[in-house]
Amino acid sequence: MRITFDIGHPGHVHFFKNAVRKLQDRGHEIAITSGDKDAAIALLWSYGMSYHVIGKSRKGLVRLFFEMVARASRL
Repeated sequence: MRITFDIGHPGHVHFFKNAVRKLQDRGHEIAITSGDKDAAIALLWSYGMSYHVIGKSRKGLVRLFFEMVARASRL
């Protein structure tokens, strides 16, 4: 099975890391996507997980909305 995890917050890395490893051990194909948040990228790298950066991190409600739309289209 192919499964995608989208990391929207650095805490998601901690939350999903064990599930990702168990699924990979069972032979599933895992894709991890993330915004370019420094903390999330550093955590993914430190756990040795491969990932794809699909968006920029932005601040502000309107900018956040457009970021989410852009990331959804890239997924």
